[in-house]
Amino acid sequence: MTTATKLGLFGAACAALLAAATSAQAVAIAPPPPGLRVAQATTIVVGKVEKIEEKTVTAPRFPGDKEKGEYQIAVIKIDDPILAAKGLTHVRVGFVPPPMGGGPGPIRRFPTVSFTKDQEVLVFLNPHFEANFLEAGIFYNVVNKMGNPNFEKEVEETKKYVKMLADPKASLKAEKAEDRLTAAALLIAQYRTQRFGGNMPKTEAVDAEISKLILTALAEADWKAFVPVARSNPQSLFMQLGVTEKDGFNPPMREIKGQKQIDYQQYPEAAQKWLKENAGKYKIQRFVYDDRKEKSDK
Repeated sequence: MTTATKLGLFGAACAALLAAATSAQAVAIAPPPPGLRVAQATTIVVGKVEKIEEKTVTAPRFPGDKEKGEYQIAVIKIDDPILAAKGLTHVRVGFVPPPMGGGPGPIRRFPTVSFTKDQEVLVFLNPHFEANFLEAGIFYNVVNKMGNPNFEKEVEETKKYVKMLADPKASLKAEKAEDRLTAAALLIAQYRTQRFGGNMPKTEAVDAEISKLILTALAEADWKAFVPVARSNPQSLFMQLGVTEKDGFNPPMREIKGQKQIDYQQYPEAAQKWLKENAGKYKIQRFVYDDRKEKSDK
């Protein structure tokens, strides 16, 4: 594996914002900003848990799960169909309840998702990779209304980013460079972050104009700037693209104690040069999933 490939994979992994976990305890994970959750969801709704279905659904919890898990199904009545839920009245969301006694269990390395009747929530959802229901995947994709004074603010912020991603070309042509960089960060997260759990995705090239606009936004950005929507910076966003020597990018190197290493002082200049030269040539590769669509409308 080439050095640049490793950097691309590292950048994509960092964007997932997941910390390493111990085998015995759940790990405290800071929820990513709403923008990243929007970018990584296929369905977003605000609603109320109408019921928990009595019958469970047996399904793998992750690819290769031979034991499988017993999913309970929360039926959420939709109050606000923010993304990909227009015309639906309900969605069915699967979750594996925490084990008795509160222990994390062998695969519960992250805080679990759980629902209760009458719970009011904002949820970021994706199709289960095999079964016919949606799932939140990880705890921060379920935002409770009760006891949350910032709930309405989070809903409005979520809608803002949904609107931004709905017309990516317009967002990438915004008047302010800061807004163009925000749009680029959201789209890179949407295209280049693998979902939490599920099968490995395929890849396909994104629209040529969108790809050019994203690369241009990165090339013109201040590489010392912080990008709040992604809790990142332009260099990390560039690394998520996964460009390699085959794409004409050769990161600057220096020799330290007889070993060649990336020269990170020269890296921004080299990356911006590549971006300017390849904005109209290189097409960003996006991850594509064979989603099962949740069609239940109770």
